[in-house]
Amino acid sequence: MKVTILLPAYNAALYLRDSLDSIMRQAFKDFDVLLIDDGSMDDTSKIAIEYSNIDRRIKYYKNEKNIGLIKTLNKGLSLAKGEYIVRMDADDIMFDDRLYKQVKYMDSNPECFVCGGQMEYIGGLTGMAPILPQKYEDLLYLSLINCPLYHPTTIIRNSAIKQFGLKYNDSYKHAEDYKFWSDIIFSHPNSIANIKDVVLFYRISNNQITAKYSDEQDLISKIVRRENVQHVLVPYGISAAFPEAPRPGMESPPFITVTLYVPDCL
Repeated sequence: MKVTILLPAYNAALYLRDSLDSIMRQAFKDFDVLLIDDGSMDDTSKIAIEYSNIDRRIKYYKNEKNIGLIKTLNKGLSLAKGEYIVRMDADDIMFDDRLYKQVKYMDSNPECFVCGGQMEYIGGLTGMAPILPQKYEDLLYLSLINCPLYHPTTIIRNSAIKQFGLKYNDSYKHAEDYKFWSDIIFSHPNSIANIKDVVLFYRISNNQITAKYSDEQDLISKIVRRENVQHVLVPYGISAAFPEAPRPGMESPPFITVTLYVPDCL
């Protein structure tokens, strides 16, 4: 199997058919789908079973109880058999040539662990999402201030997942993807990239993590940014002292003060 599409779903019945239909329309056909229902209480299970009966490439799993997105994603990483793992959300829509373009890039760039793409908004907001850089060096420095990849646009090399034990970190809830890419980008040169092409429609709704947990996501993202700055400074013999990074429930300072300690030899 060339590609496993990792599709977590929780109370996703409203748009799940649209998402699955876009997968079935892919020009690239050598894939299977891990559709993992995280204890939904709507018709997600009914729709998933319907599609899995129509197309045997769709493998349906249901968590006995809701365990959350991070544990569900890690479950999917462990179950995935494809050479590449493609992320997809249950309310987004793939462009018909997404798999073809991203598989072609990964086949041509064996040093790359993960490749994202551009995306276009639908739903509560329409238009192009901000264009992300393509090259590793630009993405490394972007990671100091923001997440360098759009999570549902990514394709990941499964051998790298297995070889280096990569997984989503439950301590970085609501910014787990930012932490995941950061762990890769600072440990493995030329390991991350974006293609210039738009690969999916990304749905904006009030039920998204970004909308429902924006404050928590912002706080955890600050922690990731702080760690990423340290990654850049330490090789130059420079250490940075930060105030304690806030966690959800803690009062956040109005700004982050950075103090640099420069060794006498510099």
